[in-house]
Amino acid sequence: MGGYEGACYLGDERITDTDQITAILQNLSANSDPSLFALIPWGSDYVDAEGATVTADQARIMVGAPDTDPVFYDVANLYIVNSMLMHRDRGLNTAIGTVGLQVVAVPEEEAPLK
Repeated sequence: MGGYEGACYLGDERITDTDQITAILQNLSANSDPSLFALIPWGSDYVDAEGATVTADQARIMVGAPDTDPVFYDVANLYIVNSMLMHRDRGLNTAIGTVGLQVVAVPEEEAPLK
């Protein structure tokens, strides 16, 4: 009589490299409504949650939503786990949102010429 022993190894797909995170955020920012998501490079001016114009002392993202004030996160504290953009906090980390590819149909009149 034979036996079979197996193990299941579960793992998380984790992206923590700041350069990779920044590249992903640049792509998201380039393809997003700037009032809902924006990458704020170090040294650039932006309007903070209080409405004051400030200069970014490090790279940040702005995440907005209708009828709420925008929230700002430092890029240095961001990481992605299983397609979820997360922010390192004291205590529980903040889940910001899912990062993924959405394929949308383009009307024929807007499609690039062949």
